[in-house]
Amino acid sequence: MARILIPILLMAIIWSGYWFWGANDNLENIYKSLENPKSGSINIKYGSTSQVGFPNRYDVTVNNLSIENPNGKQIATFPFIQVIRLIYNKTHQIIIFPNELSIYNFNIKW
Repeated sequence: MARILIPILLMAIIWSGYWFWGANDNLENIYKSLENPKSGSINIKYGSTSQVGFPNRYDVTVNNLSIENPNGKQIATFPFIQVIRLIYNKTHQIIIFPNELSIYNFNIKW
């Protein structure tokens, strides 16, 4: 029994450590993208962020996201945005938008 249990526990500990190490890296990349967008002509403000998805995914939720031009005028606001990706594929992300959002002060629902 111990011959099976010890390798299983060891693999579970290694996988958990890998997830938590990768989760920290994933969240740092999200913060960098929000604080320094590739297009330098916009400012992004946001509220709280959370990350879940153990053991196979990283699901990041960014709340109260607002995109503004350099003058401070709002371009778009979102109650939340979710960025989801699998632990083993850094380049494939799914971005989920809310059912309601505001663009240039027009409310859009779908």
